[in-house]
Amino acid sequence: MMVKTEKRRDNQERIIPLPDWFDIPDDWSKNEKRVQEAIKRACKKLAKMKNNPDYLKIHPHSFRHWYGTDLYAKTKDLVLVKERLGHSDIKSTMVYIQLVQTGKPKYEVKKIDIENADEIQELVKTGWEIAVQTDKWIVFKKPIWI
Repeated sequence: MMVKTEKRRDNQERIIPLPDWFDIPDDWSKNEKRVQEAIKRACKKLAKMKNNPDYLKIHPHSFRHWYGTDLYAKTKDLVLVKERLGHSDIKSTMVYIQLVQTGKPKYEVKKIDIENADEIQELVKTGWEIAVQTDKWIVFKKPIWI
């Protein structure tokens, strides 16, 4: 579900996507004020139910950040995220890359013969790091952010 918000500084409306689990009845008016109130009520209820005040920090814009981060994590397409979020400058969208990359990385690994200078040079040029080296081979690793 998408919810329109009030006009921004540049006089454009923003769209805030809400996750599927955030259920609002079909016959209910989806104006911004009512949605914001519903989110606040749901977060207060969760904070009390789970005895966790962090739920009170959630606000409608949190869903927008969640959506942008999730979309980037799934697609790795920064231009798509920029367009979907309505950013006029790609710099605003760059924050979603940083959020995704703060998780624990998994690594792709390659074992290369130490005498294969061309392949070693190519791996280093393309961002691979040395994980282990012996007198016969080098193991390179490169993070895969999921």
